[in-house]
Amino acid sequence: MFCEDMAALNQLYQLPEGMVVVSGASRGIGHELVNVLLASGIEVVALSRQRCKPSENLTALSVDLSDETGLNMAIESLQTVIDGRPVADDRESD
Repeated sequence: MFCEDMAALNQLYQLPEGMVVVSGASRGIGHELVNVLLASGIEVVALSRQRCKPSENLTALSVDLSDETGLNMAIESLQTVIDGRPVADDRESD
């Protein structure tokens, strides 16, 4: 059931097969979800105010979704990732 739901979500949001976007990925439930998805071999784009440590199959983007500018940056960065282009992330990492 989980895989069928993921396929439907990916199609709905036009994500490449096997890619999932997780917001709030640096802590709590979002962080645990990222770990579960990565362990399952799924490519993850992690959105969070604090940058996650990038790893294999993980693209980490520092964005603040609580304001319009951050939301617009997230949309632009996601389109870049989906299109397969490298993302320039100028925010400092911890």
